[in-house]
Amino acid sequence: MKARRFVVSRVLAAVVAPVVALLLVAPSPSLARGPKPPPAAPSFYAGLVAYEVAEHLRFKGGAGEPTDFKVRLAKATLLGQVVLGAEGTDASTPFVTWTYFDADARSFIRSTGKGPLIGTFKTLQDFDPFTMSLSTMEVTATGSLQGELDLTPLMGTPPQPFAPVSGKWRVRHRKGPFQGVFLVPFNPVDAVLAQLPVPPAVKDALRPAFEGQYAAQFGVANGGKVPTNPYVYPTGGPLGTCFGGNAFSLSFNPGTGPIPVGTVCPVGEDEILLGFPLSKLELVLFR
Repeated sequence: MKARRFVVSRVLAAVVAPVVALLLVAPSPSLARGPKPPPAAPSFYAGLVAYEVAEHLRFKGGAGEPTDFKVRLAKATLLGQVVLGAEGTDASTPFVTWTYFDADARSFIRSTGKGPLIGTFKTLQDFDPFTMSLSTMEVTATGSLQGELDLTPLMGTPPQPFAPVSGKWRVRHRKGPFQGVFLVPFNPVDAVLAQLPVPPAVKDALRPAFEGQYAAQFGVANGGKVPTNPYVYPTGGPLGTCFGGNAFSLSFNPGTGPIPVGTVCPVGEDEILLGFPLSKLELVLFR
């Protein structure tokens, strides 16, 4: 019996040893193929412009007010259009150029100025465009957004009129990242006068001159036209949309030297609701 065991063990050793050696020296399939290539960078899919038509805020913690809080809770409703559609690369896309969409979003901003944003959206098709009514919008697709909203520019000193947003979107079997910017309208004359270290009476005296300088620079950029309202958007959005006229570089001169404001876009008459200029979201979807 012992001799038989010895013979069997020798036979097994003779068979197994070469196999083990082969496994040790032969490259694995994954090593033979080399490292996996990096994933392809996301490509442009669609560009959207939306306006914040309503927002409801609550401030928790701290003094419970806009300048002193621990959490800023916001619920916003946006309405807009697809300005650069994906129909050229995706025949069944719901993001067709000039399709309407609306979105409901919630944000939870901490005292640092940043926080999560979640929301849902619907793409809409106007089945009776001749009525010029929002009551003729048919839902063609629903989707979701999840990301981060950064209000730190708005909370700075002085505040900057924009707020970046980024994250991920999904609708049907499509998904990908998104990047965008909320552009906050402002009156540039008021903004500059507020920062001048001069008495209120001096600011009042400068206002007519500053308003004239604004109108003159607007006219040069827009073929001699006169602005219909004093509001502007900052530029720097990913789509560069400027529906209220051509963008132009704006500065004021109180007589002691130029005070640059930067490049701005005029707010169009259709970008105002009940007398209020609307915050504008420029959003790019990638796949």
